[in-house]
Amino acid sequence: YAGGMSRPVAFVGNPIYLAGYLLFVLFCGLYFFCMRSEISSRTLRITGLVVSIVAFFGILLAGTRSVLVGLLGSLFLTLGYILFRNEQNAFLNKSLIRRTIAIVVACMLIASGIFAATRHSTFWSHIPGVDRVSTFTTADSTSRSRLIFWNISLHAVNPKTVGVERTLVGWGWDNYLFAWQDSYQPRLFAEDHGFPDRPHNKLLDMLTMTGILGLLAYLGVWWCFFRVVIRIGKAKPVLASLCIFWALAFFIQDMFDFDVLVTSLSFFAMTGLIIFESMHAYER
Repeated sequence: YAGGMSRPVAFVGNPIYLAGYLLFVLFCGLYFFCMRSEISSRTLRITGLVVSIVAFFGILLAGTRSVLVGLLGSLFLTLGYILFRNEQNAFLNKSLIRRTIAIVVACMLIASGIFAATRHSTFWSHIPGVDRVSTFTTADSTSRSRLIFWNISLHAVNPKTVGVERTLVGWGWDNYLFAWQDSYQPRLFAEDHGFPDRPHNKLLDMLTMTGILGLLAYLGVWWCFFRVVIRIGKAKPVLASLCIFWALAFFIQDMFDFDVLVTSLSFFAMTGLIIFESMHAYER
């Protein structure tokens, strides 16, 4: 990046994949920093803080709008979860904690309003990551092509055109390209000349590849994830809040991108973590 690269790709070859992976790195850093009762080492806590800061700035430098939107949306929702949580918990019910969260949410709303009103100002163009969000428009080529990809995905599982079987079980794993060829829309050629293997939306990706049944199974996994995390939150509210923060950011960014090896591994790692924590919760 210092040498002139506008969006660093690290070892994964794409700034989108890098930013998605850094979400997991950010969680890990926050985990080591926040879980003071679990980790007694001061060195680990300091390391976690440094890792979190580096990961956050890495996400800004990568400039992936979907991840930045995911981070912001996730922060709003997670703070709301902490603020309005009904469980009787000494940590979450501290008046200082609640006042601080309320102030942070208010400041974020004000800052978001100011950004929306002044996003065309040259000031934002000098801030990495924010510069790409400030110039976003649905009229650009990338946005128009994504909308066409999504439309192709929906058309590819429409029972009126492809039959009930495709609607129920889809086109098969990693077969979006065949669905794309079958339901190709010529207006896409003006926006994108490539041969995409994903529709840049995880839900539509699952719907196209595995049909309605596969999509319901995928959403069922997420439902179980959040259900277990909320259950863990009764004993470990900080850990639950961190898991919700990561999960919401990951899920939101997947609405505009798709999973690859590095992001899939982070999802499996997080699933393993909450299964481990839930087993200990049942033991208690």
